[in-house]
Amino acid sequence: MKRTLLKAELLKATILNVVALTPLTFVFGVVLWLLAPHASAHTLLEIYDMARSHDPAFKTQELSIMAAKEVLPQSRAALLPTLSVSGNTRKVHTSNEDAFIGNTLGPAGVLAPVTGQVSNDYNAIGYSAELNQPLFDPQKWYRYKQGQALFNQQEWEQVKAEQDLITRVTTSYFNVLREMNELTSLQAEKRAVKKQSEQLQRHFEAGLVDMTDVYEVKAALDRIRVRIIQANNRLQARREELIGLTGRGDIEVQPVFDSLIVEEIKPGNEKFWKDLAMQNNAEIKVANIEIAAAKENKNAARSEHMPTISISASYFADDSGVGGYGKAMSDTSTLSLNLNMKLFQGGAASSRSREAALRLDESKLRYLDKIREIEQNTATLFRTIHADVASVNMLKLTVNSHEEALKAVKAGYRMGIRNAVDVLQAQKAMFLAKRTLIDATYDYVSNIIELKRLVGVVDRDSLVFSDG
Repeated sequence: MKRTLLKAELLKATILNVVALTPLTFVFGVVLWLLAPHASAHTLLEIYDMARSHDPAFKTQELSIMAAKEVLPQSRAALLPTLSVSGNTRKVHTSNEDAFIGNTLGPAGVLAPVTGQVSNDYNAIGYSAELNQPLFDPQKWYRYKQGQALFNQQEWEQVKAEQDLITRVTTSYFNVLREMNELTSLQAEKRAVKKQSEQLQRHFEAGLVDMTDVYEVKAALDRIRVRIIQANNRLQARREELIGLTGRGDIEVQPVFDSLIVEEIKPGNEKFWKDLAMQNNAEIKVANIEIAAAKENKNAARSEHMPTISISASYFADDSGVGGYGKAMSDTSTLSLNLNMKLFQGGAASSRSREAALRLDESKLRYLDKIREIEQNTATLFRTIHADVASVNMLKLTVNSHEEALKAVKAGYRMGIRNAVDVLQAQKAMFLAKRTLIDATYDYVSNIIELKRLVGVVDRDSLVFSDG
């Protein structure tokens, strides 16, 4: 089956320009054929899309951010008018044993009062409404300003969560590819050693070699079989990580090999990348907005001692029956201007003010520490990528050297000046060099994406590797 080479368009941002890596057709012949992508294989971008809609850690963080954003409408509501209504209905029963009933004529024609037991049952209805509007409440105003800052902070938390997911998916994706490369390389090495073992067995039967060489090759073959079992186990573990991210048990990773682009990043100025990180890094943005929120919290705490002014209007009505002889209707309307000032709270307000000031200092120090961390990580990663490029270029030469060395050792073996162990060691060195080269290429790509995350330009397009 003919393998379609993948050409990655890595770093589509204008700040990154790269050129194609020269294919090593002969070097990777067996490994590339074994790892040729199938129609059902999933690209890095497809796996990221799956993870974005499933990954429990990302979804949990997303819900947490959405919940935290509700602080803004809640703090804004404290500045708006509040209207409350209430009502009640009552069943009333009254009883009076000595109630005055009326007058009657006595024996002498004199009016005499008549008393007796009187009971009454009636319904009563009451209802009220009250409207309150703060006119001057600095604490509520500063809480609202703090809510705005916290809302903006959550916007950047969302960006940070998405960028973190990109790097987690990328790391998991290339971890699977590394184990696939390790496994298929060992399988190719196993076939080569097995073929050598069969040849030695025939030579031994013909009396051309002694039994030592045969046992040496068989022992090497057994060691490779053990390593294949271990590599397969590691591969399954890495696949489980992807399954956990995507929720899909049918994930097939699409490999990307020598078609990946490996070249120095441009501009090759370390300061440029540091400055870009200071401008765009999501973690720095979050830490900076945290300072603004802490300032408003400090203002709110200090304003607890200040007076508040509000206006309120209320209406109350009560409609009740009176002794069964009629109804009584009463209502009351009020409009008031309210002044409230807390003079003493047992020291609680002063304590909250000191706490808020300390929290502000804490957020400032955290911001400075985050700047130092991002600046240091950006510089380190920039230099690491530079070393990755040099390593890949040198490893290409190393692979070619090991191939030529293997040819020479095999020729010496045929001439009788080299033994089977020499051939085994040369083969092992060649396969190791090939695996190391592929791993170094994956390291380069992973580090490029991590650098883009640090400088705040990584996005979904950074994961696109297109055919061409």
